[in-house]
Amino acid sequence: MTRNMKKLQNTVKKANDINGKKTELVQFISFSMDPERDSVAALKKWADRFQIDPSNWWLLTGDKQVIYDLSLKHMNLAIQDPKIDSAFPHSDIFVLIDKKGVVRVRRDKNGNPTLYHGLDSVAMTNLAEDIVLLSLEKDRAKKSFMATELPTIVTAMLITAVAVIIFLLIFGKKSK
Repeated sequence: MTRNMKKLQNTVKKANDINGKKTELVQFISFSMDPERDSVAALKKWADRFQIDPSNWWLLTGDKQVIYDLSLKHMNLAIQDPKIDSAFPHSDIFVLIDKKGVVRVRRDKNGNPTLYHGLDSVAMTNLAEDIVLLSLEKDRAKKSFMATELPTIVTAMLITAVAVIIFLLIFGKKSK
């Protein structure tokens, strides 16, 4: 999974470098499911092993209950065992979350959500495509150029039209 996420990180970084954008377009986050063993030092060693770029990929750990709640309640990832114990499952699911915190999924032909399995090359290709599509989505909160500049353009056109009419009235009478 780490290798596949690293490939995705490199792909996103290359795409961003080509377009002249910063790599902050996508933020990768990996949650450790074993906080007892995965200390900050252990996660740093793991990051170094895979040459993870920390500018847009964070390796996080924390309380098992918090991790459980985050995955179940906020990312809608079903966990097989509802108890929090040492057998806390390790998921191979990658989750795509937009800037508003909404989990985004691809849907099959019947409208059912399909998950991005981190060990499945087709799912990883789908995830890469969906990252691109998500980056191209219009931000509905951001006003378009025409919405912000249209009143100025209309005002300028009206002033120009009035000026042309006055010009024609003044110079049209003089030439008769």
